Amino acid sequence: MMINNQDNICSRCHIHTKLLETFKKCSRCSTKHCNQCWSELQISDDYKILIDILPKTHNSIAKRICSTCRKVLVQNTLENSKVKKQVQQDDDYQLALALALSKNEADEKRKQKRKLDEDTHIQKFNLIEKKQFNDNHENLLDKTTEAIERFMNRAKSNYQRNRDVIGDTALLSAFISLQTCATDLEQLKYDLDHQRQHFETLQEKLTALRDAREALNILRYEHHQKQRQEQEHLEQQRRVLMIQKVADLRQFKHTQIANFQENYFQHLLDEEHKMKELFKKPKIL
Repeated sequence: MMINNQDNICSRCHIHTKLLETFKKCSRCSTKHCNQCWSELQISDDYKILIDILPKTHNSIAKRICSTCRKVLVQNTLENSKVKKQVQQDDDYQLALALALSKNEADEKRKQKRKLDEDTHIQKFNLIEKKQFNDNHENLLDKTTEAIERFMNRAKSNYQRNRDVIGDTALLSAFISLQTCATDLEQLKYDLDHQRQHFETLQEKLTALRDAREALNILRYEHHQKQRQEQEHLEQQRRVLMIQKVADLRQFKHTQIANFQENYFQHLLDEEHKMKELFKKPKIL
């Protein structure tokens, strides 16, 4: 801004100028510069650096301030840019960390869900298999009961009518059905024995695990008891050492007090002896 200077002194070159010469005034610190100094400031390196750093909308500010204010503005701008860059980096790091944690949590939830689905599928499959086995078992028992009743009824009918058993095809088919059911019952008996052996093996393993756990608990308890006894022994030794140290310090204290008293009494005796000798000397007139 163009103004008339009252004292006609440039704050940069400190040269008195003419009375009516105009000056440039800094918009920040209000210092005045002559036209020559202001022109030199406009082509300085600080001005070029500031123009490059500042946004284009703030270039007009750099044209109205002095060199000192430009240096301060450049320093502040650089510090602000560093702070903004650090803040941006911190934000990016926090965002990346949050995304990584979210991804890990999602993966963990997905694994838990997959494991839960697999466990549920296995349980459903076991229930279906068990239900099918029970249904087959019941169907086989019903089929065997029906075949026995049919065979018995046909045999009773032939006996009451005095018919030949050998030539009765219905009785023969009933007997063949009984043989088939007997084979199926033998297979069922074998499967049940196999399951019983499997469950007995599992029961033995469970008993062994229970015994091992009890033994481990006993060993853990004995180890804790041993550690507690060792700690008590160390604590007792520490107390004995402390008592011995206190006794030694007390004995040292009594010895020091006795030596101090003896030295003090000897000092008093020496003083008294000196006073007596001083009184015995004749006075010199």
